[in-house]
Amino acid sequence: MYLELQNLSIGYSKPLTETSIHAKFNCPQMCALFGNNGIGKTTLIKTLARLVLPLNGEILFNQKNISEISQTEFAKQFAFLFTKRPFLMNHTIQDIIALGRTPYVKWNGKLSDHDLQIIHYYAKILGIQDILAKPADEVSDGQFQKAMIAKTLAQQTPVIILDEPLSFLDYKTKTQILKTLKDIVCTENKIVILSSHDIHLCKEVADSVFLIHQKQWVYKPSEEIFSDTLFSDFFQTD
Repeated sequence: MYLELQNLSIGYSKPLTETSIHAKFNCPQMCALFGNNGIGKTTLIKTLARLVLPLNGEILFNQKNISEISQTEFAKQFAFLFTKRPFLMNHTIQDIIALGRTPYVKWNGKLSDHDLQIIHYYAKILGIQDILAKPADEVSDGQFQKAMIAKTLAQQTPVIILDEPLSFLDYKTKTQILKTLKDIVCTENKIVILSSHDIHLCKEVADSVFLIHQKQWVYKPSEEIFSDTLFSDFFQTD
């Protein structure tokens, strides 16, 4: 499976990059998306999520334009975590993770035993299995963020795209989350793209880096990115 950006221009009225974006992500791959605030990282993610139309170009998933994929099928292929928190504070942590199973739940809304197994599995690997029954407004910001990541993983899609997933987490937890995501990429053959400002942490686990800086972009394997001129400029000014 692969995700490909062909001649892609993103933005709301004017392109956010001076040149069109060309990139191909193959399974398994973990890609770190870097760039300063307001540069276009979230716009790119929203474009991938079909919340913002591309100004030009195509986004292909296994050779098919994502605009041609039905909403039901799209939800089984792509999972997203955004920085804006949904109003879920009156739900339990298990309820929140269970939202990831929505594309698979039947019309009666009842979770199957298989759904519950998946929910408990991702809660366990993220270390929140002991707070599943707690209301969201009774847990810490970090625990809530873990629940949102677990919800995204519980959707069990080949492509997972996370906007600032390390927010609200302490240093130790950030490293644990990144290791968990890397393990999932390898063992479950997934594409994970995550935006972050934690450059030093992400470069240790990312297979590739996508950088947007000063209306330019670069996409390279991690071992090649540090010799790139644009990345060097971004690293010195960040």
